[in-house]
Amino acid sequence: MGLDFLLYADAVFFFSMDNVNWDTYEYIGDPVVIGDFKVKVSADGGTTWNDLYSTVESSKDKSFEELLNESGQPAKQISVSLAEYAGKKVKIAFVSSGKDTNSVFVDAVRVGYPRLSASYAHPGGTLFFGYDKEMTGLTMPVAVNGVNIPLTWTATSDDSGVDFVWSYMNNEGETMPADGEELTVTYHPDYTSEFTTRNNLFPVPEVTATRDGAAPGSFSHASYIQVGGRPQFEAKVDGTPTLLELGLMSFPYTDGLYNQLGGDDMTIPVLGHSPGTDAFWTDYTFNGDPEDGDYSKLISLINMYTTTEAPTVVRGLHFGAYADFADGAELTAEIHLADIDKETGGYIIRPTALASAKSVVNTVMEESTGKDLVTIMFTFDKPVVLSSDVAPGYVVKIIGFNSPDVNYFSPFVGMADDYRGLAYGWIEKEICYSGNEPRTTLSPIAYMTGLMNSFAFVLDAELPWLTGPEEIGVIPAAPTRLVLDSFYDAPELTVEGLPDGVSCAIEGRYDKCTATLTTTRTDKATADITFRAPGVELPVRLLIGTAAIDNIEAGTSATVAFYDLCGRRISTPTTPGIYIEKRADGSTVKQILR
Repeated sequence: MGLDFLLYADAVFFFSMDNVNWDTYEYIGDPVVIGDFKVKVSADGGTTWNDLYSTVESSKDKSFEELLNESGQPAKQISVSLAEYAGKKVKIAFVSSGKDTNSVFVDAVRVGYPRLSASYAHPGGTLFFGYDKEMTGLTMPVAVNGVNIPLTWTATSDDSGVDFVWSYMNNEGETMPADGEELTVTYHPDYTSEFTTRNNLFPVPEVTATRDGAAPGSFSHASYIQVGGRPQFEAKVDGTPTLLELGLMSFPYTDGLYNQLGGDDMTIPVLGHSPGTDAFWTDYTFNGDPEDGDYSKLISLINMYTTTEAPTVVRGLHFGAYADFADGAELTAEIHLADIDKETGGYIIRPTALASAKSVVNTVMEESTGKDLVTIMFTFDKPVVLSSDVAPGYVVKIIGFNSPDVNYFSPFVGMADDYRGLAYGWIEKEICYSGNEPRTTLSPIAYMTGLMNSFAFVLDAELPWLTGPEEIGVIPAAPTRLVLDSFYDAPELTVEGLPDGVSCAIEGRYDKCTATLTTTRTDKATADITFRAPGVELPVRLLIGTAAIDNIEAGTSATVAFYDLCGRRISTPTTPGIYIEKRADGSTVKQILR
């Protein structure tokens, strides 16, 4: 048996701040306790009480800086054992004490079997809504995945012998159950409203771990999934409806952002640049005892990403920082493909960049110190298409900040551990021993932050789609209208491979996108054309001289395809109408589904 409850209590306020060195963010001497939150139990009607839980006891070995970083985090699930009181009638008390401490909130109190742990991994390569170039983001976390492809969530538990039950929403908006370790769902575009066309949102799945003799444990991560499209959202800014371009991050914006400082006075941007940053890294690398010719300095900031089956089209990126740049300062952003090291499982970064861009600085807020809050923006000359067909991973690298023109540079990183426990943020250092040839090394920023986190880089990106029939007939008697389903508007679509005597005009977007084919040819022939836009392509076979309903004859062999009356190839018909069934012997049959 056990006791579970949700607790919001900032432990830092249960210790005095009168003995804090605010230059180093350290306690002077031992921490001084000025309050506590405890859970107590009594088995004799309240005469005597024993402690089950103490916030001070669970926090006393942490530094002031660690406690301060934990302040303001969401409520935590607390579980304590009641095994030694099994079969007894007990009283439980929640006690908050102290002076000049802070509020404590307790919720969802439950006594019963120990609660099982449950978690899941989002589909590989999942990204999340970020923040715009004015540092504005949503208060709800939104994951982003591809459309028209199978998406698989994989459940895990720290407990053995558990079964998993899922709850998810299907394409029709129905809440559905499923069981098993994996949940696979394929979502499609939804054009029922302007909102769903732009933001095709579904609640994230919830998984529950169950087992006899234990309380079920449930888990979900983020609030919604957006399938396909751009990370845009219409919200009111200063009372005006505004379409926010939020971009994509490796973690939810709601995890929080901060800039990592270090050094004796906690003012050095250890993941950026300042007059003291190189000295900090030299001291850190050589354990405080560098010899002549020894040095260490940061030369690049790196975020690692996993590609997906659905293409991600990246047009640029931006990120927030505190910065003081001279007029000549210029940072560079690069995208590199990455392969998997079969021995270590880590990334091997390909040396040649797919794309690079120079920085443009947008000042969000001027500071009296000169270290302004800025977003640093980069736009690539052409879109970069990233998918698992190209490479298993990619990295974004920022270089050029270790420069005399950069007076101060402190980029933002995520404030919380990655929910998968993965370290996606890395730094590259140049290290020289005794004046010899310098070498470069990569290390996760987790070594410095204490968190499995990453840089708050925001990709200006979209997850597009383009679907349509595999073949269609074209005759000179009348134009043939080919209906496409395209994320991109008509001007961004091109068609390649049009044969002589055939022309094509494209217009519209989404489910209103059409390609009108006309021909002056009177012969019978086939031709393969391809519709393209960044990250997507659709091959279509033209049957020149063949009408949508042509050479319809009786036949008895196996069915190989169905077509509608416009000549578009479709899956097995399910809605009432007239269809053309093509059979293996080449014959065709008109079918009426009532």
